[in-house]
Amino acid sequence: MSSKLKLFLILIVLLAFVIYWGYSKMQHAPINQSRLLLTKIREGDYAHAGDRAAIDMVLARVTYYLQQKSGNKGSSLESLYKNTKTLDVGCGFGGTADYLYAKGFHNIWGFDI
Repeated sequence: MSSKLKLFLILIVLLAFVIYWGYSKMQHAPINQSRLLLTKIREGDYAHAGDRAAIDMVLARVTYYLQQKSGNKGSSLESLYKNTKTLDVGCGFGGTADYLYAKGFHNIWGFDI
């Protein structure tokens, strides 16, 4: 067995362990009721009241980058966003991912510990 294959198998086993360990811990974690209430009041899971404005500010930079990368400044936002892979690290209940989905991003992944 080649050393690359051995390393790959070890990484797969470690990843499976981390996923299993994280999942087993998730089941025992209590839901933060205050955070859940803020989520309902703000109509989205945001850490701060001004997060939509912050997301829009970052989204403007992402849009500029995507337009430069595509080489076509006239590209529609829908076509730019639709296939862009997006990772939301520390997503909480998914408010930012939901907001981005409403803006046209459709390939969104999020995780939280």
